[in-house]
Amino acid sequence: MSKSSSADKDAGFKRANEISSSMLGMPGYADDSMLFVVRYANKIKTRLSQRDHDQFWKSLDAMGKASARPAEEFGGVQGRAQHVSELRQATIECVKDYPDLVQDFDHFCNVSRAQFKKFRGEAPSGSSSASATLESS
Repeated sequence: MSKSSSADKDAGFKRANEISSSMLGMPGYADDSMLFVVRYANKIKTRLSQRDHDQFWKSLDAMGKASARPAEEFGGVQGRAQHVSELRQATIECVKDYPDLVQDFDHFCNVSRAQFKKFRGEAPSGSSSASATLESS
């Protein structure tokens, strides 16, 4: 590949990224929950080291599973909330160097949970203990 062809390709990728980024600010385009989840997951994949990427998903999975387990397994609601909060902090630790990922983390969790429930045919609920834990953090 010639040098000018490579430069043209890089310029094209840069321009496509600029257009994509500008579209995120447009109502209707940026509000699509599924696209938000896909974009966030792609940022995780492309920005983090393999180690942090794997740890992010491992901690996030553990956080979701802990949220769904009976509170009695943790000594009550407060114990479960504390455990989920610790897992949340471990997950955020993986993305701490990326302010946009930290800022969008709770939204990512809430939208992902709603999308998963929608996929399973369940009605989304705003009263789950996981939602309350994430929103109070």
